[in-house]
Amino acid sequence: MLFLLKEVNDPGPDGGGWDLRKFLRDGARAATWNNVCRWLRGINNLPHDTPWVEVADMTESDRRQTLASIAAMNLKKSPGGHTTVVSSFWEAASEDASFLREQFSLYQADLVICCGSIVRGAFDAFIKPESASAWKATSRGAEFLEYSSGKYVIAYSHPAARVSANLLHYGLVDAIREILNGTCKTGQ
Repeated sequence: MLFLLKEVNDPGPDGGGWDLRKFLRDGARAATWNNVCRWLRGINNLPHDTPWVEVADMTESDRRQTLASIAAMNLKKSPGGHTTVVSSFWEAASEDASFLREQFSLYQADLVICCGSIVRGAFDAFIKPESASAWKATSRGAEFLEYSSGKYVIAYSHPAARVSANLLHYGLVDAIREILNGTCKTGQ
């Protein structure tokens, strides 16, 4: 599974200069990555439901173990702050478009989560393969496309969005259940 993100949140003159892979291996930050771990546990448990009590509390050890199974890709390679400077993000993604396409293609992920609307927009503009299907929606409105046979991109919220963690969790897990079951009938 691949998570597409905007940029690393590391503002200041000394921001950046570190390795995202090591950061994830070391357990990452709870604020963002606890939700990713919850999502993964729910997705990996499909087709069964995962009771909230089984994923509500995540520890650093849980994050280390769970995050070892994913890939994460920042579309803007230089750091930013808590709030993205949109023009800077788009400029960086545009300049690096060929590299972003190459990096994306290396992963060949079965499931790709675009974490936030700006990431989905950049995916459309700079990364989406020409052979990808049109965007569709699940019965509850989660947007997705098939970018290669049996491989899907899902447009979803950022894991640190100001939404209750349980709503973020079940919204994504239910969408993936519907996509993988092939029961989505609506188009965009």
